[in-house]
Amino acid sequence: MNIGNILTCMMFFPKKIAFTILKAGHFKAGKRLGISLSASIRIKGKQALVKMGNHVFIRPNTELHADNGKINLGDNVFINRNCMIVSHKSILIGAGTSIGPGTIIYDHDHNFKGNLEDSEKEVVIDSNVWIGGNCSILKGVHIGTESIVAAGSVVTKDVEPYTIWGGVPAKKIKDRFSPETLKEHIAIIENEKA
Repeated sequence: MNIGNILTCMMFFPKKIAFTILKAGHFKAGKRLGISLSASIRIKGKQALVKMGNHVFIRPNTELHADNGKINLGDNVFINRNCMIVSHKSILIGAGTSIGPGTIIYDHDHNFKGNLEDSEKEVVIDSNVWIGGNCSILKGVHIGTESIVAAGSVVTKDVEPYTIWGGVPAKKIKDRFSPETLKEHIAIIENEKA
């Protein structure tokens, strides 16, 4: 973390949180973060890490807890107010993803049978995903590139790229594009990368 990042963190975080993050050394940040003063970032444990890319925006009353887990936010991620993201293992949120208010993302559950092997599984949300408000994203889920999750959904299984899902539990509603349009869309993206 360079001095520019330290100053950015101190500008956006209350002093108590900035001190804890900087002292812990388990926080890495890009440039131009927009993190509300009422947002909470808790980093606990030797393996814990919170990493943010450039232009990450986190709205009021959102909580990120890395409890011996890792939370990795790509560039241009937007997390709306009143969200909770808790990691005991690993949560990866890809670049350009937007998360609606009141959404929770957990990579673990509380297994009443005591089998800890099954209680923690990585969550991966690919790039440019749109997650509506008040969704629940549960352990072991992989949400594919440019997919949409409708408001109020409970995602318990993998979401295919370029699709729209919704419901409790979430199910595929439809593809975002026709096969021809999808081919054109992917070709445009590939050309932009080149």
